[in-house]
Amino acid sequence: MGVVIGVFSHGIISMLLPTLKTFTGLDFGSLKIWHLIAFWVAAFNFKPYLNRNKPDAKIEAAIDQIKRMESSGQITKSQAKVHYHNLSLRVLESVTLSGSASSARGTSSNS
Repeated sequence: MGVVIGVFSHGIISMLLPTLKTFTGLDFGSLKIWHLIAFWVAAFNFKPYLNRNKPDAKIEAAIDQIKRMESSGQITKSQAKVHYHNLSLRVLESVTLSGSASSARGTSSNS
């Protein structure tokens, strides 16, 4: 997406270059297509980079629900441990299933 927007913005800047030359102190003519592509690729990857270590929102919601239930007395500490264990099993199962699906399609690094 960043490459497409970079190429598109280079075309827009090229079309508007005569108007943009009226701004003193800014030389839009020196911007090459590679500058714009690099800028937009970095811009589109900035938010995912910041969120790279955050768990899935569904997992966080499930953990918060277990904590709320335990703190309100709806479940005991041992029942909460069982819920955490079941949650971890479901997460691992989904990771395993998604990994086996990609290897079944032939996208594994072993093929």
